[in-house]
Amino acid sequence: MTFNFRENVTFIVPGIIYVVDNNISFLILQHYDPSTMQVLSNVKVLFIAVFYRLLLKKVLFANQYISLLLLACGLVVCESGDNHKMPGQVVSSWTGFSMLMANNCLAAFADVYCEYALKSSTSSIHFQNLQLYSYGILFNSIAVITISAIKAAFFTGSHHMGHRVPDVRPGHLHVCHHEVQQQLLP
Repeated sequence: MTFNFRENVTFIVPGIIYVVDNNISFLILQHYDPSTMQVLSNVKVLFIAVFYRLLLKKVLFANQYISLLLLACGLVVCESGDNHKMPGQVVSSWTGFSMLMANNCLAAFADVYCEYALKSSTSSIHFQNLQLYSYGILFNSIAVITISAIKAAFFTGSHHMGHRVPDVRPGHLHVCHHEVQQQLLP
């Protein structure tokens, strides 16, 4: 196992894109209910097919094109369905749809680029996975620390029994001062 700096650097791109993908997903959930978001996330398959064709020069066969067409039709039916939801349910919007499409496009690009990086490397698959996951951990940690620092700088919480209770939002790491004290103090 030899360390090749050039091969190692190729795993930075998917690492960064996956961090963006993970965090955008929580913003998308403000516009879609989880089941609809999951169904519409299948559009990533269409983007993967396009990127495979463009970046990896893969040839798609007729049955694959038919499958992609059927998938696209199913997604159109899902999105164009009745938007009259029950009270309390999230209704889709163009903002949410745009974020979902951008997120799927980014994730598909990262998937295809990652496959390209894995196949073009001479290192073992285990070492490649180690590199990829190391960058994922590094960039996700940076994102969590940055978001926490921004939240701490603009802390908007309420007081509950003399202790600050943070404004908790999905996807962000928050630590309640009161609970930390209870865990640290005997």
